[in-house]
Amino acid sequence: MPSCKLWSLRNLACLLLFARLLGVAASPADPLLEALRGMQFRNSGTTSRHDRFRWQMIQPSTGGFLYLEPQNVTTLHTQWGYWGALSNQTNSGRFYKFLVSANRSSEGYEGTSPASGIRSAVPLGGLSCGSVELRGDGSFSEWTIMNQSPAGAAKIAEHPDALFALRVCGVGGCSTKILQTHPHGAAAEGTVEPVDALAYSGSYPVSRLEPLDAGFELAAPGLTTALFGYSSIAAGNMTASARPAAAFTLTASNQAATASNVTLVLNMPLQIESDQERIGTALGLPSAALNSSVCAHRCQQTADCLTWNFYRASAQCQLQSDGPLNRYSLGTDAGVRGAWVVDQDGRCITLTRPGQMPFSGQVSLCGSSPDGTQLFPHNDLPAALDALGHGNLLPSVTPGQQAAVLVRALLAPGESKTVTVTLGWRFPYLDWFNYDCSAAAPGQKPWPCQNNSGVAGNHYASIYPTAREAAWAGANGVREADLLQTLSSIDAVHSAVSYTHLTLPTKRIV
Repeated sequence: MPSCKLWSLRNLACLLLFARLLGVAASPADPLLEALRGMQFRNSGTTSRHDRFRWQMIQPSTGGFLYLEPQNVTTLHTQWGYWGALSNQTNSGRFYKFLVSANRSSEGYEGTSPASGIRSAVPLGGLSCGSVELRGDGSFSEWTIMNQSPAGAAKIAEHPDALFALRVCGVGGCSTKILQTHPHGAAAEGTVEPVDALAYSGSYPVSRLEPLDAGFELAAPGLTTALFGYSSIAAGNMTASARPAAAFTLTASNQAATASNVTLVLNMPLQIESDQERIGTALGLPSAALNSSVCAHRCQQTADCLTWNFYRASAQCQLQSDGPLNRYSLGTDAGVRGAWVVDQDGRCITLTRPGQMPFSGQVSLCGSSPDGTQLFPHNDLPAALDALGHGNLLPSVTPGQQAAVLVRALLAPGESKTVTVTLGWRFPYLDWFNYDCSAAAPGQKPWPCQNNSGVAGNHYASIYPTAREAAWAGANGVREADLLQTLSSIDAVHSAVSYTHLTLPTKRIV
């Protein structure tokens, strides 16, 4: 009998061989489903929509050493965190989220640490490619895919309207939920409610979110789903590990006696940078605008406009003729000229930002589904969510400041399937203390900031000619074989470092 490791992608054929040896008729398996089910996690935590959080200052004790990094970064060309001993700095410290007990309301109560995945989560993105985190509450956080680093622009803590939504239909009807426990921004203004709870697990470079929701259970009893986010890593292969992309696969299993279906939507609003500002050269006077989408469209329609700022309190839109770096500014939205457009073959939707600046480049979203994929550029997230909630087509506007990808799976009784959305990016002009130096605060730069045209560049740009290629997509769309190879490489890394698979010497070697 062959020896197999259960649920290993590399030994999936071995499992099928067992079935044949035992005389069992093996049903066709979804390779992605089997590979993702085999992922091993050593941590988990569940976050509920009823959980309440508070930001509390954390400060290292006298003489202690602790790395502290802020949620938001307000300066350019400066470190994002610091190490203590900080006994001589009276105001040193950073704010971190704490879970507040429902029966405690005292302002002095610090609470307890939140569930796994809330303060930080697995970074998704290849090595030296930038990354984003899919947090335990379903939010996308810590964006650095557009060359944000302490050597240049500030990281973007969150794009509030970047989110997944899931519609489940079965014998009990349909239920549509945002796959976030605490949505805010435009998502909170719509008619679609957040999911009851999310169970998070992470094992680099994989995150898993399992929706826990009474509405889903009533609509489709016996249907279980899990959302996986993952990126590339291959032991001993830096080229394979340097893929600027993340894949998101929903697994769905229908154990009921009746059919069901699932529809997953990923919304990506990267053109609107919430609570960010780009301080540049004004192009005329500010003008009134209804919202940041209108301001972004106005920039797109103005030939000399490259960046813009929208000041929410005064509803004023300021267009700019140059391309300064972004930084945190509460109450201001910012953006760069560019728009989402569906590729000519209709298989991916791509955002293109012109120029040769650190934030110039491409982002592509591609979908893979056995029962239908749709791509929608748009400017109205509440309207898109409302359409999903009613089972209608999402609104489409070309070009759009936001992009949505819809993937669907129809499940017969006893059937399991996967649907996938991939996110790839290509921003080749990495800067290193040499761009937008006039905006850097004196005395806060670890190295002198030199105004010159030189850029360090990104090595991954020589590997992937387009963001679409980075997103595992070719002429025929998402290449499932490449996703399986990625998961196989991840499985090999996990197996090598897992305590359950390590072979240790029986005696100490000196």
